[in-house]
Amino acid sequence: MLFNSFIFIGLVSITFLLYYIPKFSKYQVQILIIASLIFYSWHKPILVLLLLISVGINTLSSYYIAYPKDGFINRKMIAWFGVFSNIAILSFFKYAGLIADTISRESSLGEFLITIPLPVGISFFTFQGISLLMDVYKENYFVNREMISQSIWEHSKTLLPPPPPS
Repeated sequence: MLFNSFIFIGLVSITFLLYYIPKFSKYQVQILIIASLIFYSWHKPILVLLLLISVGINTLSSYYIAYPKDGFINRKMIAWFGVFSNIAILSFFKYAGLIADTISRESSLGEFLITIPLPVGISFFTFQGISLLMDVYKENYFVNREMISQSIWEHSKTLLPPPPPS
């Protein structure tokens, strides 16, 4: 979806309309997330799955870094796992063409690697995820640790920005 297309103007108009309707004020964050996913998936819908996998890895890793379970792997190992997973995803998509050239473009694996599209913003959301993991590991993320619920559902909601004051 191009920024100068009528489809984009329609999506932005509908998003703004829903965002600023007083009845939907408590759903503003969800409206923006849904509109963002629609925008992101417009060209290649399958790439939303990659984005959601990355979000899932970062959410679970940051949760278990913040609230390690007794007898579970330590916080540092979970942080390393999260960072490694993010960099592995980024590296695969950034260097799939180079890997294909190394293997041979004529092989079926080489042909497959050449056809993989580079997801829009993959570097941005990968480095944002790594930044989140490092902030949680260094405990720079929490203002008051006692106020944050230890429920994973509540934890995932704290990763979203707070709604604007009404």
